[in-house]
Amino acid sequence: MKCMTKSIFCFCILFGLTAQGRFLELTPRHDKWEKNSVLACATYLTQFEWDHSKGPRYYSTLCSYEPAFGSWTICINHMINENNRLNPQLLFNKSIETVRECCSCAGSQTGISMEYYYNSLYNASLHTKIDDGNIKDAFVTYPITVNETMRRKLGNAYHFHAYNLDISNYYGVLLSVFFVCVFIISTFFNYVDHTGLNTIVFKFKVLNYIRGYLTLPTLLTHHAEYSSYKNIIIGLFPTRLESIILFSYLLLHMLLLCIDYHYDPYNLLFKSKSLQLTRLLADRAGILAFAQFPLIILFSTRNNVFEFFTGFRYSTFIMFHKWIGRIMVLDSMLHGVCYSIYALRSKIWETSAKQLYWQFGVFSLWVALIMLILSLGIVRRHYYETFLYTHIVLAILFFYSCWKHVAKLGWKEWIVASLVIWTMERITRVIRMINFGFPSAKLQLFGEDLIKVTIPKGNWKIQPGQYAYAYFMHPLIFWQSHPYTVMEAKGSLELIVRAKKGASKTIWKSCVKNGDSMKMRISLEGPYGLERGLHTFHSVLFLAGGTGLPGPLFHAIELGTLLTNGSKKTIHLMIVVRGQDILQAFRHELNKLKELKVEVTIYNTESEPTSAEHATDLTLQRESAVDSNTPLLSTRNTLSELQNFVQVFNRRPKIEKIIRTECRASKSLAIVTCGPPKFVDNIRNLTAKQVISNPDHDIEYFEEFQCW
Repeated sequence: MKCMTKSIFCFCILFGLTAQGRFLELTPRHDKWEKNSVLACATYLTQFEWDHSKGPRYYSTLCSYEPAFGSWTICINHMINENNRLNPQLLFNKSIETVRECCSCAGSQTGISMEYYYNSLYNASLHTKIDDGNIKDAFVTYPITVNETMRRKLGNAYHFHAYNLDISNYYGVLLSVFFVCVFIISTFFNYVDHTGLNTIVFKFKVLNYIRGYLTLPTLLTHHAEYSSYKNIIIGLFPTRLESIILFSYLLLHMLLLCIDYHYDPYNLLFKSKSLQLTRLLADRAGILAFAQFPLIILFSTRNNVFEFFTGFRYSTFIMFHKWIGRIMVLDSMLHGVCYSIYALRSKIWETSAKQLYWQFGVFSLWVALIMLILSLGIVRRHYYETFLYTHIVLAILFFYSCWKHVAKLGWKEWIVASLVIWTMERITRVIRMINFGFPSAKLQLFGEDLIKVTIPKGNWKIQPGQYAYAYFMHPLIFWQSHPYTVMEAKGSLELIVRAKKGASKTIWKSCVKNGDSMKMRISLEGPYGLERGLHTFHSVLFLAGGTGLPGPLFHAIELGTLLTNGSKKTIHLMIVVRGQDILQAFRHELNKLKELKVEVTIYNTESEPTSAEHATDLTLQRESAVDSNTPLLSTRNTLSELQNFVQVFNRRPKIEKIIRTECRASKSLAIVTCGPPKFVDNIRNLTAKQVISNPDHDIEYFEEFQCW
């Protein structure tokens, strides 16, 4: 825990420093009159035919020919003074920085001194000629004073364009502020759950109606379970609360994308108002896309400090990560399309397409689109490891190309902040693994496909319901990690692996070849997840399905141990299993409940019809992998052993009736569930209905199933 605290502390400090620009200078504000004046005056004065050979670059003549440079200083000084600045002399002094930048780009006069700057202003003022529209000299040899009307028009034209760049950056910050507000509200309710104030706060019926209708249920019918259409997997849908947050974010994003555009009515920089809008929209969309980078990376991290404060699960942050990423890709597409239209209509397509920033911009957009396609539900569901590692590689390419895209433009701080978050989070993962070590664990096969992993505990601490990412030191899968609920028992850590495909299938084959039991070095990264504060509730109902048993069982043992003989708190553990393999794996832990004040009910659905394709496949592979002389573990009738203190039913439970009875019986009830996706989705929605039906009760729902 100390290691975790230090890691999070370092993470927060580095992120804070990044946000303040300590690692990289923030993109300077564009809408400054000392800058607008320099650029506006340069735009106008370069239209004249000066008595000087034109250089190869835009500012060459202004920087190299004294009458032109003097005209530039006069125009800058007048424009700053005319805009009623509080300290025009200070702004004029600052304007020399932009002049130096322009001349540096032109390859001339890179070291302009302040003395030379003022001397040019003074000398030019003595010989200037006002531009009244009648200057028709083929080669101008004297300083020119730009008339006031043109100065005002040009200054405003640059002001409007620069204002859009600055306000777009501020609006990008607002997108992060939105989630800060969400986290503050969520932190309050998380604090309420952990301090026993829930019985006071949730006695207001209107809050429970809001929870029952808007925050607890799934959006449609599925959340943990993948939704599909005609057997084609679509993906995971958010809960209603997640949907409300994401929809509000989308509305805010659309609002910020559409408002506060200032137009130049004279179209001095652009040929038409529509072309102005195209350019301004392109800039706004591109900057908003960059501003979402830190959010996307932060919400993808396992070591997210906001999880501790808000009580949001990792799967919730992953849901935010996916949808904000999709919005960012749409921003990038809008940015690319608008700039393409602008380049075509301005007839600069061929020139722009040869520029490095353009080429990297196009490349980054294609990478983003490929990432989006490869992150669809059908890919994640069937080829998760392929998705994960290609996602990381593509993300690295994406950020590199984005960096090159804006290398000379600014806004790199958004990329740096994102990379710092990602790097520190990865370092924290490594620290967690090193802190746990690589002890030798015992792997034991139960039934056809269930593997119980028992690991020496050491100094590692874990709370009920928490989980960890397990790294199995097998030559074929040592780099892979998968999340498992971990429970503490008899001085060891225990987790369950159900053999399916990929890494779990590799482990299963090794177990079978070694007589159903073997040793393997393992490291755990974690623990993740939060303490639930279940001790503040008068009653607790645990609903466990299949391999979701470890978390609720660990909770029940811990809570049961704390109960005294005179306590009125009730704890009910309901277990739904198909067969006895999971019960056999946790036989010793279940027997602990015999001495505790915990009501246990087991529903065995083994006799009900089900598809045996998976079990048959494993049986055939087992027979081919196991030598005829290999001893197999004998099975015991665990149910008969538990029946002296456990209620056992050989049927499916009537979950709705059980939840309804528990909700009506207690004014303060916590419902904790973990199990198959359809199982937890059903319980979530049934709990929401009971919150509506019993608005004067404090009914809380805690889901320990992780899906992403």
